[in-house]
Amino acid sequence: METLYIFLDEGGNFDFSKTGTKYYTLSALTTTSPLLHAHDIAELKYQMWDRDLELEYFRATEDLQNVRDHVFEFIQKNTDTISVDTIIIQKNKVSPVLQNDIVRFYGKFMQILLKYIFTFYKNRYKKIIVITDTPPTGKHGQAKTKALKTELKSWIKGFDSSYNIYHFASKSDANLQIVDYLNWAVEIKWERDELRSYELMKKCLRSEFDVLANGTKLFY
Repeated sequence: METLYIFLDEGGNFDFSKTGTKYYTLSALTTTSPLLHAHDIAELKYQMWDRDLELEYFRATEDLQNVRDHVFEFIQKNTDTISVDTIIIQKNKVSPVLQNDIVRFYGKFMQILLKYIFTFYKNRYKKIIVITDTPPTGKHGQAKTKALKTELKSWIKGFDSSYNIYHFASKSDANLQIVDYLNWAVEIKWERDELRSYELMKKCLRSEFDVLANGTKLFY
């Protein structure tokens, strides 16, 4: 009876128009050993300091390419202990009903992602802890938290478990920084057809699912 930790990250925006991102991605790193890579990530940061690279923590969109190379080198060496599930949403295939209701949008696609996770982890856990990067304030942040709570309540009935949801800045935890890098690599693969980073981490992918691949109707 262990605790299952789910570290979430997402990419893209909620601008449903031709000026917004083409895709929205949701990724989850799951583990029962959250301390496994904490020391390695801290050590990697100190190595960057030794190279006169000033950084507080790792964040893929902001880091220099030299830093990214070292982080993906670490990920490549640990593909047997890092696993992530990812869903990709082509935004112009999302119905206007979901485009205009962030709770329903987030709930629908989070349900799909959680299904992959809980189907794999068939054992019952005494507790499920979900950790996300600090959500945006205002309606979007509240809506996403509400949707996440709703989906977790539904799923844990079959696991006889309790759950907690925590929102922390990614700088606070190594696993949030790792999933940030993993999701970013998937995001730029789909958004910009950039495969270099994706090729370095794809062995970590337990599932990668384009949820609207069979959709034919485009709404913009």
